[in-house]
Amino acid sequence: MNPSDCHDDSKIPWVNLPWGAMQEVGEVIRYGTKRHGPRNWETRDASDADYLSAAFRHLIAYANGTKADAESGLHHLAHAVANCLFMIHHDTPSHAEWNRTLSRAEHDRIAPTKAE
Repeated sequence: MNPSDCHDDSKIPWVNLPWGAMQEVGEVIRYGTKRHGPRNWETRDASDADYLSAAFRHLIAYANGTKADAESGLHHLAHAVANCLFMIHHDTPSHAEWNRTLSRAEHDRIAPTKAE
């Protein structure tokens, strides 16, 4: 049997994601890491209302004809998606299984330096 003939609806079709758009979201998260620190969205210092407001600000800017955020230079929709991902993460019951505390060495490896 050809593996491509086997359609398993229980598997997430990761290859069908729009990778160019996902890269834009990744750039937003990299920007946020430099600005706010790594994985700061896991700490819940900001409420989901804060993330929702930020997502709406970016969606409204895009709807008004502005593609790129003035501060980051990155796509407004990628900013909105990142904020929505953070809210989904907070709203998913199994998110605790995925959360992990960064070790000091791991934090130092990915945290931005003052020179950046």
